Formats: sequence, structure tokens, C-alpha cells
Amino acid sequence: MKPLTRKNLLFMAEAALGSRQYQELWMVADDGSEHDVMKGGEVSCAWFASNLLAGVGLIKSSHATVMSTERDLVESGWHQTAEPQPGDVVIWEPTVDHPHEHIGLYLSPEFAISNSSKLLTPAKHPLLDRPIKAYYTSDKF
Repeated sequence: MKPLTRKNLLFMAEAALGSRQYQELWMVADDGSEHDVMKGGEVSCAWFASNLLAGVGLIKSSHATVMSTERDLVESGWHQTAEPQPGDVVIWEPTVDHPHEHIGLYLSPEFAISNSSKLLTPAKHPLLDRPIKAYYTSDKF
């Protein structure tokens, strides 16, 4: 049998809605001090998305930043698309209210799933709540 990667990815994303498991990622600095680089879930979008993608074998590893996740997507054979399908990756542009790029999974022309900086957990939300930088798809689906 062969896994249904897209279906598994979408199931995992929807099952994670409201989960606190992506709120923290602890790192140790050179001086030995420990830091939660996800700030309690405030900046966990890449940690959430990359964990799901790595978990189903679509990228090499999990990441703490959108930039490193996007780099892994490209290195893993993902390419930009103008016609996203459910399970494809969406990256949003920074805005005045959200000064960093944001990453999540495309669900439909109306909705996406990503980590919410307000709720501090993964959430389903309007796709077009901020400008979109790019959609990525994989031939591995």
C-alpha cells in the first residue's frame, strides 16, 4: 500500500486545530541560557507547518522560520503554483499589523490553516486576510 500524503497532511492539520503543541520550541544560547523561540505560540507558524510537512515526508526537517521552511520546500522539489490545491503551502507577505512573513496550508479559495499569533494555536482562517506572497505545490502528492 502507498500512503495518501495529501489526505494525511490535511487530516493532521485539521486535527491540530487549537492544539498547544506548537507553542514552544526551546533552544539553548551559547551562554547556556534557555529560550522559547516561539514566544509561547506568537511566532509558531513555520514550526507548525514544517512539522506537518516533515511528518509526512514532504520536506527534510522542521524549522523555526518561514525563510528556512521555504528554502527546504524548494530544495525538496516544491515549486510555485498559480492554482493551489488543498494541502499546498501558502506564504503571506508581511503587513503593518504582521511584520513577518507567515506560512500555512491552503484549504480552499476561502480558507487556510496556520498558527494564529492571536490564539497561539493552529486555526482555520480566511485565506485572504493578508496579501499572499506565493503558493507552493509538490509533485510528491
